[in-house]
Amino acid sequence: MITNLRSPASEPTQATKKPYGPSAASADRTRHAAARAKVGVGPDAAAKMDKLHDAAAKGVGNFPNGAGYRAAKAALQQAGFPEVVNELNTRGHGTKARQFAEYFDKNPDRLAALGLRKLEGVTAADAPKGSIVVQESSRPGGNPGRISIADGNGRGFDFSAGKLSSSAKLLGVYVPAN
Repeated sequence: MITNLRSPASEPTQATKKPYGPSAASADRTRHAAARAKVGVGPDAAAKMDKLHDAAAKGVGNFPNGAGYRAAKAALQQAGFPEVVNELNTRGHGTKARQFAEYFDKNPDRLAALGLRKLEGVTAADAPKGSIVVQESSRPGGNPGRISIADGNGRGFDFSAGKLSSSAKLLGVYVPAN
C-alpha cells in the first residue's frame, strides 16, 4: 500500500506558490525596466542591453573554465559591439578581464566614443540586466579578474552562470550610452 506522506498542511497554498508563466515574466520585465530607469538607461540602450544579455546567456557552457573574458567579448561581438572588442585587442588590453576597466578608466573619451558609459554608485548585485560587470578576482594570487554580463538578479554570465561576488572589488559597471 502506498500512502501520501505529505500532510495537507505541507501542501503549497496559493500565497506560497511562486508565480510562473506570463505574469512572472511581466513582473521581471517591469522590475528590470525600473532598475535600468533608476540609473538613467533609456529605451535604445535597454534594447542593446537585452541583446547583450541574450548573447551572453546563449554562450554559457561554450567556453572553458577561466575563459570569462573570451565569453564576454564573444557576447559583445554578437550583440553589436565589435568595435569595443577591437579597441581592447589592438590596445593590448584583450587578455585579462580587469584590463577592460583599467583601459576605459584611463581613456573615458574612448569609452564614450564606443557607445558605453560607466555607472557610478551601483554594486555588482544591483547591476542592471545586460550591463557589463568587471570585478577583481576574489582569489589570492594572479588576478585576471572577472567580467560578466549581469542578469539583473545578482548573477552574471561569463563562461558559466554564477553569482556575482560580493567579496571581490568592483572595478566597474558599464552600459550602452543612450
